[in-house]
Amino acid sequence: MLLRIGILFIFSLFVSTVYSQNKASEKAYKKAISYFNKGQAVEGFDYLQKALKADSTHKKALYALGYYQFQAQKYDSARMAFDRLIVHYPKDTSFYHYRALTRLYTEDYTGAEKDFQHVLSIDPKDETAWNDLGYLYYQWGKEKEANEALDHSISVRPSRSAWYYKALLAYEQDEKAKAKDYVQKALVLDPTYPNALRLNATLLAEDKKYPEAVKIYEGLLQAGEIEDEDFLDWGMIYYRQKKYEDALYYFDLPDSTDNANLLYYKGLTQYRLKKYPEALTSLNQATQELDSEDEENAPILYDLAIVKFQAGSRKEAVEDFLHSIYLMPEIAQQRNQVGDTLELLGNAVLLLNRLYTPGQLDSVRILGYYDRADALVEDGDIGEDALHSINQAISLDTLGSNAYFLRARIYYFQEKYAEALRDMNKVFLLKKNTLKSYEHYWRGLVYSAMDAFDNALTDYNKAIQLEPNESTYYADRALVLSALGETSSALQDINQAMQLEKENDHTYLILIRASLLNDEGQYEQAIRDCDTVITAQPENALAYCMRGFAHKGLRQTPKALADFTKALSLEPDMEEAKAGLEDLDGQ
Repeated sequence: MLLRIGILFIFSLFVSTVYSQNKASEKAYKKAISYFNKGQAVEGFDYLQKALKADSTHKKALYALGYYQFQAQKYDSARMAFDRLIVHYPKDTSFYHYRALTRLYTEDYTGAEKDFQHVLSIDPKDETAWNDLGYLYYQWGKEKEANEALDHSISVRPSRSAWYYKALLAYEQDEKAKAKDYVQKALVLDPTYPNALRLNATLLAEDKKYPEAVKIYEGLLQAGEIEDEDFLDWGMIYYRQKKYEDALYYFDLPDSTDNANLLYYKGLTQYRLKKYPEALTSLNQATQELDSEDEENAPILYDLAIVKFQAGSRKEAVEDFLHSIYLMPEIAQQRNQVGDTLELLGNAVLLLNRLYTPGQLDSVRILGYYDRADALVEDGDIGEDALHSINQAISLDTLGSNAYFLRARIYYFQEKYAEALRDMNKVFLLKKNTLKSYEHYWRGLVYSAMDAFDNALTDYNKAIQLEPNESTYYADRALVLSALGETSSALQDINQAMQLEKENDHTYLILIRASLLNDEGQYEQAIRDCDTVITAQPENALAYCMRGFAHKGLRQTPKALADFTKALSLEPDMEEAKAGLEDLDGQ
């Protein structure tokens, strides 16, 4: 079941407070509000801009701009309005609260957290801020922090929403007893609270207390609080009992819907009732509302393939089937094992086996596993999920060089360098004379991590020979040359890398050069490089650290001390800065 959750806050338009703005600004502001009240948003925004042109600090106009932009889901624009309010009225914590909400909805969770914490530092008993902070942590996936914030909210003043969120957290952590307890606490405070009623109905249905769950949905319908998702959950009560006619009745109740889950189960129900054309229509509608490249939607495509086969669209059936396998390569085995389930219409592997070859199926599975692993690595997820997926691809094709190369990168990121080198050597064995520059580069990285600098240098040289305009190759070769004591050559490489990156941000290259200049005793030049970085990025801890070493080399101890201290204030765990301070203490 997809639960609807919404943040519970109400914007108010300062009707009780009067501010002194010039008359033109106030007149334009009132005109704007009258347009918004008539649903004429374009004209409303136009007059708000006129109000702010007349008085850029007009508090009500700025607030209205943020409010209506938020209502229009233009969260970045709303945030900018609250930014301006905070500049002009920094003591009003409500603006920090509202800005936090705009950041929450744009998934800037760190910024939202900072704003909520500012509000709570001023007023630790602001239960709404605690409650919304709990919701932020819930969205962020920080269950422990979410529960702590909600507990703070409840300790100040128990609210239905705080108990509901706690119930939701408990439910999602499979703590059903706690979920039942918390949802009842929410309903004690407000017996008509729709979200709590929905969660309660879900819990009752899972306990097979179907009549009680149905009674809740009947109440929501009578109160005018019913939503498409409720019709889905209501129908699912009968679907689970294989009462398909009753299930279809509730799935059919919405006049029109874009709820993909509702359309999906409606299609499954129609299929079970042998209404194949209707099932095909419903499942096609479901897929139109979904991202066809999202792995989570593979089961829908799998079932759609079965329905299309029964409807006679065999070519399309095979296409959907193979695409579902690509998105979720395990789905064929899973469905062979589990047999008939709520979602499963049949075994497409067997049903369509004359329409595809085993080679096609294996190729799609290999590509699916590989692309999944590659996407995880690109997202910075180099854990066991990525490794498992690429291992599956290799088990299906032991001669695929791309898979070995990807696994080598995963091992490298996991700091399993021996395994990474083994796979890189496998790539070299398979590809022989068709190796790419980046493959030499990556083996160079592995050798470098293993302190095999001569071998690393050989691979970097080959990478640069094949691709002489890649700045990264020069930068990493510079590090190896430095490790081999060839600092002068390393500086030449860094300068070449900077030349290739002159149109782009090359801060990291400047800092590498500063480090090399320190090694060469060219401290004044190192300081100039660090100053360049600090001017552009005043919170770059590494720049302060490198400058600290340069000052240390010049025996400018007070300046070195200040730089190392500044670096540690920005990054308390920076080992280089700690070492620099220890060296100063020893002098």
